[in-house]
Amino acid sequence: MPAVVPLLERQQPLAALAAHWQAARAGAGGVALLEGEAGIGKTSVVRELARTAGGRIVVGGCDAMSTPRPLGPVVEIASQLSAELADMLSGGRTEGLYGALLAELARPTLVVVEDAHWADAATLDLLRYLGRRIARLPSLLLVTFRDDEVGPRHPLRVVIGDLATTGTLRRVTLERLSVAAVGQLARDSALDPQDLHRRSGGNPFFVTEAIAANTVAIPPTVRDAVLARFARLDDDARATTELVATLHANAHLDTLVALLGDRCSLEPALDAGILVRGSAAISFRHELGREAVLSAIPPDRQRALHRAAVAALAVAPAGHQLAALAHHAEAAGDADAARRWSVAAARHAVQLRSHREAAAQYARAARSFPDTDRADRAEVLEAWAYEEYLTGHPAESAALRVQVAEMWHRLGDELRHGDNLRWVSRVSWFAGRRADADRYAARAIETLAAQPPGRELAAAWSNQAQLAMLANDPRTAIRIGKRAHALAREVGDREIELHALSNIGTARLLRGELAGAAEVERSIAAAKELHLEEHVGRGYTNLSTSLLALRETPRALAAFRDGIAYCDDHDLDAWRIYMLGWRAMAEVHAGDLDAAVDTALYTLARAAAPPSRVHPLVVLGRVRARRGDPDVWAPLDEALAIAIPANEFQRLGAVRIVRAEAAWLAGDHARARDEAEAGLAVALPVESAWAAGELVMYAQLAGARPRTIPSWLAKPYAQYARRRFAAAAASWAKLGGPYEHALAIAGPGTEPALRAAFAELERARMPGAAAAMTRQLRELGVRSIPRGQRATTRANAAGLTAREAEVLDQLALGLRNADIAKRLFISEKTVGHHVSAILAKLALPDRAAAARWRQSREPRTPI
Repeated sequence: MPAVVPLLERQQPLAALAAHWQAARAGAGGVALLEGEAGIGKTSVVRELARTAGGRIVVGGCDAMSTPRPLGPVVEIASQLSAELADMLSGGRTEGLYGALLAELARPTLVVVEDAHWADAATLDLLRYLGRRIARLPSLLLVTFRDDEVGPRHPLRVVIGDLATTGTLRRVTLERLSVAAVGQLARDSALDPQDLHRRSGGNPFFVTEAIAANTVAIPPTVRDAVLARFARLDDDARATTELVATLHANAHLDTLVALLGDRCSLEPALDAGILVRGSAAISFRHELGREAVLSAIPPDRQRALHRAAVAALAVAPAGHQLAALAHHAEAAGDADAARRWSVAAARHAVQLRSHREAAAQYARAARSFPDTDRADRAEVLEAWAYEEYLTGHPAESAALRVQVAEMWHRLGDELRHGDNLRWVSRVSWFAGRRADADRYAARAIETLAAQPPGRELAAAWSNQAQLAMLANDPRTAIRIGKRAHALAREVGDREIELHALSNIGTARLLRGELAGAAEVERSIAAAKELHLEEHVGRGYTNLSTSLLALRETPRALAAFRDGIAYCDDHDLDAWRIYMLGWRAMAEVHAGDLDAAVDTALYTLARAAAPPSRVHPLVVLGRVRARRGDPDVWAPLDEALAIAIPANEFQRLGAVRIVRAEAAWLAGDHARARDEAEAGLAVALPVESAWAAGELVMYAQLAGARPRTIPSWLAKPYAQYARRRFAAAAASWAKLGGPYEHALAIAGPGTEPALRAAFAELERARMPGAAAAMTRQLRELGVRSIPRGQRATTRANAAGLTAREAEVLDQLALGLRNADIAKRLFISEKTVGHHVSAILAKLALPDRAAAARWRQSREPRTPI
């Protein structure tokens, strides 16, 4: 047997993890991240912790396959926790899984999830769910991952960002070994410690592999080191090791014996330290070693091994083995088997809510088909397109839907043809392509109207009603929505009926009819009863955003609260993120600029679909303008670039309003007039009472010529436009808009009015807006001008500016300066200056300490 490698220079991280575990057992549950590069010794530290810490410890590992098993580590953990959980997962059931796991963790448990950089979507969702709730449990969730493989847009990084705001996250980083430690490991070898440290970089795995290669000439790569040991095995041991590398998580002893018979020879590789014997399977000591052995297997031998793996696993395939079967079948070049197992694996992934993995499996199945028109191929493409839609890839989904729609047309199925055209319309809207959405919506109705009326036509009508509602055309939305609703009831399709009802109610809200809220609420309640989770999320989105558009801010905030909580509990992140972007606008209206910035930045870090980015970008620009912060126009320019091709008033109007406001606050009246007029060109035709009113106000403030005041203009803005400033101020006091209230007070333009407005804006901590009052006072010739607070400083217990607080929030997520710069729309150099200022003000030694300081404070980001 190989000598046991001592665990050097790991006492501090071990002690930190042990302390976290003890604190959890005492009732202060939490999440610990153990991070470091490949080969740094994370698994060794976990094993030592398990050996010395005591208590109930369960371990599961993520797969290194290109398409991992859904809930792979959870399957392993469940089998160690309870038979009930194991049975639930083996049957592909997730209903009640989260609650059952929480119940298990009510008993002190250390749950280890290794190699989370390979985690599937369902596992990441579960980690997020448990991490947000574990504070009230006597358990610790320990997650290991390679930090050099988790970039800013990696799905795990998003989960870490979510958990960083809970106050329960603890990070432990493993560093490389020192020269002294390398020397201690190499003391019985002929290798020079200094040279070994230089060549290995102090990576423990690289060091031990070089020593095991037993040569003064250190192998230049770890691959060479592993293969040097592998080459010394006999033929049977090499064949066995190759099969273990191929089978990976399924390398059970009985499987190896079944495939190799008398040639199965494990002991030489175990003795050499290449393989280790686990509780369930044989595995490599390190994934890098497995990758090295795989890379050295000739292609024909690889195909033979994969064929053998398929034959062994297909005898009695369990749900968690379907992904492996699909992987092996494709690698073996067996198209029929690859198709069969990929579709089965995809459906299993859908059952477990692992939609990213389902999309990958459907993509594999699609690759296995010849390039011909076949119904089974079209069905696979449909399923793939739906998973791309669910995982936030609308452009990819649209391209697939176009392809499959044309295929159904050639196959002569016009119902499927038309239904897929309707889907092209839907996902094109999510991709920010409004013209495509309208064009395909019309084509879908034209195609389906030629067929006997059914659910497909009802869905197409409801989709067109939704597009009209989104375009602020409530009259058309209600007319077509009623048609869709009636047909859906006639054919007995409750789902489409509720979709249409939500459209109708939302359109009535847009028309200023608050009674429409009851119809949307009715659709939400019915969707909950039928477990139509996506429709519940959509209903809450329609309700909250429409109420906000009517400046029913308290009701809107309540709807946002309920809707975001529902989407959080049901993993509906697309709707949750969209609502958060709008909630940031509600927080601006309520005067809570700090909360608005936090919400906007949180949303932008997660929003991939263009429609979800516009409103948080607008909020960021608006708050910076009102505070007098720099970098106002970068987010507003990006918002405009998204809004113009989307060509919907709800986005384009919001962008033009804030651009007009920002220009006016900066004293650029010509630009403010241009932006206001561009906004009015789209607001007036749709009779948007509140948006048009705001644009009229900014046009007036910027010196535009007086215009006819529409009778339908929102009351406070109509009062302002008619110079009834006291009445407008009273209206805003009742509605709760501190910024607009101050502008109404300032309306007369007299010195007392401007001073009163200045004082109110100062109290509201809007120094940039207050500066607009001092500018007008100067224009009046007033000499005694109030100075006010510095425009760039936000009230902060640590003395940080608003921008420094934003940078600190991003440091807490573990982001680099370049990533922070992109998120905050500032230069990397500027980020560096802010980091230096933060460290100086907080008296901290480095950015890691700053991140820990921020994580220990009350979270401000929305969860």
